[in-house]
Amino acid sequence: MNVHMVIGAGYGDEGKGTITARIAAENPLETLVVLNNGGAQRGHSVLYQDKVYNNKHFGSASCLGSATFFGPMFIMDPMQFTQEYNLNWMKNPPAVYRHKDCRWATPFDIIANQNEAVLEKSHHTCGMGIWKTIQRYEIAPVQAALGESVYNKSFDEFMAFPYDEKVKYLNKIADLCSGNIGHEYKAFFEDLPMRKGLIDHFIADCEFLYKNTKVVDDYEVAKLYKIIIFENGQGLAIGDNGVNDINKTPSYTGLKALDRGFVSTLSSFIESFTIHYVSRTYETRHGDDNWFSHVDRKLISSYIEEDENNHYNQWQGEFKYNTLNNMLLTQRILKDLNDLNPIIRDRKITKTILELTHCDEIGPENIVCNVVDKIHCTGTARIGDR
Repeated sequence: MNVHMVIGAGYGDEGKGTITARIAAENPLETLVVLNNGGAQRGHSVLYQDKVYNNKHFGSASCLGSATFFGPMFIMDPMQFTQEYNLNWMKNPPAVYRHKDCRWATPFDIIANQNEAVLEKSHHTCGMGIWKTIQRYEIAPVQAALGESVYNKSFDEFMAFPYDEKVKYLNKIADLCSGNIGHEYKAFFEDLPMRKGLIDHFIADCEFLYKNTKVVDDYEVAKLYKIIIFENGQGLAIGDNGVNDINKTPSYTGLKALDRGFVSTLSSFIESFTIHYVSRTYETRHGDDNWFSHVDRKLISSYIEEDENNHYNQWQGEFKYNTLNNMLLTQRILKDLNDLNPIIRDRKITKTILELTHCDEIGPENIVCNVVDKIHCTGTARIGDR
């Protein structure tokens, strides 16, 4: 088995989807793409056969026929899953698997997340409820210690409830999320018919996800596929490693996101382990960050075109550009390599590649990174470029 890990080396939007699809294109039907951190806040775009595919809840090689696995640290979003699954290009979707320990977001986590951003007038979120879902799961042990009901059931436990119990469970989560809600979102919590309609719609989406995915354990996955690609969300520059920095993501974004139990199971099957660090030849950033200096893209290079998939949005604000800092890029990669799982390191089967994208907009000639084995260059988000 050949294992690849695709990691953003910047602030996100580096081209992780393109690199994932390019790797899978060698043998797509024997490839499994593992979503192993974050959730459906990712938006990995792939240009394939003159069509752009935007992958939030699916691996970025789905358009090629590769299967997807929601890893144990992935946060499922039944609403986004249903919407994306029903797109025209997913009429005959490849297999979709999930780990039994996946956390899952509810509409009330998402609404509370968006409400907080509106009240704070900030752009620290993708508006997909990731923070709120994580917080709900984190307070569960405290609730249990206080003898309170715990609202962190696994997806399969929830699906085993009868309808009335599902409604009761989701109403309790709504109550947990209802504090300090602004006028724009109050109706979702206080208008009972609207709240009931939202819950019913969500339960239908949960049933759709349940019907169209299969729970598998690590060993089953290892037996099914010859190539496994771990497709990370976000990038190293915004991974907060669990310290809850408001300017960063609450998930691990590098090698630390690789589940150790999963690696232990796969270890005897792995023949090669390749880490692909992905970066544009310039930097981009969504979200508030006083440390990121925004430069007009045409001052960086007249060849940089406006990114059609990344632009201003209500939750993340402006899409910002800057020149690439060689030293910081190298430091981020070197720091991440320290988190390489000892099981993999001891096997001495690891190769590292810096995947530079958008090389048709700014050439890679001045980019140096002496901590990787190879630098590979590609154009602007296009499968098949070499």
